[in-house]
Amino acid sequence: MKDFVQKKKVITQERIKQLLEQHYKKATSTTTLMLFATGLAGCGGGDDDSGATISIGTVFDGPLSAARVFIDANENGLLDASEDWALTNSDGSYSLSTTQTGSLGVVSTSETIDKSSGVAVTGLSLFAPANSNVISPATTVVKAMVDNYIALNPSATAEDLETATTAAYDDTLEALGLSPDLDLTSFNPFSTDVDGSSADAVAYAQKAAQIVAVANTVAEAESAAGGGDKAGILSAALTEIATQIQASAASDTTVTINTAFVNKIIEEAAPTMEADATLKADISGAITKVSESLEQITDVAASSDLFYASQAVLVESAVERSTTGTSDILSALSTSTDVATLASSLVKVTGTTRGTIGEDVTSDETTGDISVTGSLTVDDTYKFSTVATPVTRTGETNVGSLSITEDGVWTYTIGSENAALLNSLQSIENKGTINYSFTKNDAGYKSDEYFQPAEIFRVGVLDADGNPVEIEAGVPLTKLISVSVEGANDTVILNVSATTISDVAYTQGDAITSI
Repeated sequence: MKDFVQKKKVITQERIKQLLEQHYKKATSTTTLMLFATGLAGCGGGDDDSGATISIGTVFDGPLSAARVFIDANENGLLDASEDWALTNSDGSYSLSTTQTGSLGVVSTSETIDKSSGVAVTGLSLFAPANSNVISPATTVVKAMVDNYIALNPSATAEDLETATTAAYDDTLEALGLSPDLDLTSFNPFSTDVDGSSADAVAYAQKAAQIVAVANTVAEAESAAGGGDKAGILSAALTEIATQIQASAASDTTVTINTAFVNKIIEEAAPTMEADATLKADISGAITKVSESLEQITDVAASSDLFYASQAVLVESAVERSTTGTSDILSALSTSTDVATLASSLVKVTGTTRGTIGEDVTSDETTGDISVTGSLTVDDTYKFSTVATPVTRTGETNVGSLSITEDGVWTYTIGSENAALLNSLQSIENKGTINYSFTKNDAGYKSDEYFQPAEIFRVGVLDADGNPVEIEAGVPLTKLISVSVEGANDTVILNVSATTISDVAYTQGDAITSI
């Protein structure tokens, strides 16, 4: 790590207790191998009313672009409107000046890119304890261990909590196979000051990539299968991963990310998959194969192909399998005898794969349609098929349509004639289908109401002659584009210039059948 400047930080015992006793609610909402936001534990200048001197830090060479780094001042796991945040630069660097204190978090957006693989990282938040200078899967595991200790020991003293935090770091080091003297609060294997082929850098990258591959793939697949909002699923998955890592440390062993491990995460975090033995086996098998390939990493800087396979190909094929009941790409991963070689031959597709559309989008002045656009990128040797195939569950259809050019520019459109959908936007809630305050066997754990609908489309990649590019014989390479449809319970927005209005009476909640 270079060019890092940090003032001395002093936090009173009372402040430590105050921060740790606030229950940590994880807000995870993508796929990445090693989300690092290297920098500060708290920022700004001056003292707060509990005696903390605030630190300032600026860091360069981080691998995340366009992610939001923030101080979780109220310790609720969310980037709230009142909390300070900064956007990472194209090289992953950021500078955040604030007088707030609390844990450090990073929230990926639809614009976030993991520079180690070129993959768009959407829907993932990771956290670290307040004294950490990095945010990674490892620090997220540490935080989950501390949270679990707090839940089991609500009367713990400040000294007890300090001891528990130290033990959590030590347990994570041991279970991940890292040197006992490695500092997880500052170690970054992507830093130019770190030998990317060193034992600790390789072991860290392997385990972090595996952790995120498991948690993120399970969360995406479960959500696609109708199991709920991704944020809660990912949170539950990471919590169970922390439990398994802590168990490995207790037995003085390095955690093994194998089929049994993956199945346990599915059992605890993904009730829909757990209830479908075939789906569970398919998803678990592919995750395990990719996880095994990640063990072959020998140099962090030379592993972008494997990172891409675990972040993009695995996740998208799992989503397709959960949604449609089949995925040739997932089957190819599951049956491959050499995922690393398969990954090295992949044609990489990057760019915007996620979009969001809602009732408040400005409609076309002529047609009244609402739309959202994005673009995919591929090497100049290739182009995109202009046919976008809906990816839906059996018996369902997408309401909107997606068009794409050979150059990868796509447009998702909901036509103004679809008054029923525009009205249905009134009752869509953004979050909350799984109540994780219950166990998976309790009544009320899962609700089928108020899903945030997402419409998915599959597009193909063609070579210069217009033939489908294949990842192996008979298995075409495809890319998924997903658009979330959001709404709020307010007045319907209509474009008067594009819509003929007639006087009708209706009650809030009734379907609009004429306008």
